[in-house]
Amino acid sequence: MTLVGRAVEGDTVDAGAIGKVTDLPELCRQLEVDRILVAASNEVSTEALDIYRWLRNSVHISVVPRYHELISWRSRLSDLSGTPFLEIAQPQLSVWDRFAKRAFDLCVSSAVLVVTSPLLLAVVAGVKLSSPRPVFFRQTRPGRHALPFTVTKFRTVTVETEAASGGEAVPEMNDPDRPLYELRNKTDETSRITRLGRFLRRTGIDEIPQFINVFRGDMSVVGPRPFIPSESDIDGWGSCRFEVRPGITGLWRVSGRNDLTRSDLVQLDYLYVSSQSLWWDLKIIFDTPMTMVRATGAY
Repeated sequence: MTLVGRAVEGDTVDAGAIGKVTDLPELCRQLEVDRILVAASNEVSTEALDIYRWLRNSVHISVVPRYHELISWRSRLSDLSGTPFLEIAQPQLSVWDRFAKRAFDLCVSSAVLVVTSPLLLAVVAGVKLSSPRPVFFRQTRPGRHALPFTVTKFRTVTVETEAASGGEAVPEMNDPDRPLYELRNKTDETSRITRLGRFLRRTGIDEIPQFINVFRGDMSVVGPRPFIPSESDIDGWGSCRFEVRPGITGLWRVSGRNDLTRSDLVQLDYLYVSSQSLWWDLKIIFDTPMTMVRATGAY
């Protein structure tokens, strides 16, 4: 989507807005708008409803539901005497589904490691030639039930700066509403990334060794993002992320990765765990390649 602008209800047009809701018919015509996203935080006025009703034949209209923090892709509309209800999706993983998910993880991780073995050997040689050892970057992260495990990636930065970078968040910048690339100094890390490392990060090849973690049972193909220790102090409803294995991919990867904030990640992980299903896993897997091609949130 290309965002054209924001229209506001009422008589006052605040800074950054392109007009009022009553201006929408003319704005849609002038700016050739294809879609309107309605995200009203308060009660929608009768005048605004009339505008949307009038525009629905010429412009696609989508409505952001209230309590959208509880809504996931699997939520569905139901009906009660003509009044629509948006049903909060519940987890659909039975004992059999959990067995199938683990079997799927074993099959996929085995296949990926076998099929990509020539590529992995080439990357090992390339990392060694691009800068001194070690070939792999290892870090302890909390997994299922918050138990620590060692995640493994191909090293993408120079050895002399790896200890300095470490992927840790900067304490004074530990703001949950800052983009993750700022918290983790991803932009400052540019000068330390090797030429091969930059390619590995953008394509996601640096994370292929994590399929070893999947095979061992530390991780899953799809799951919450494996937070680094400094970002893992999560309690309340957000702690449900530790009920499942962290994933190589997940909502966080297909929704923005490092462009998201820590708060975004906690929210996405909650939505995934609270309404997970095998079909949703398959949808996330299907969406992942395009995200990798676009290098969305990759630094």
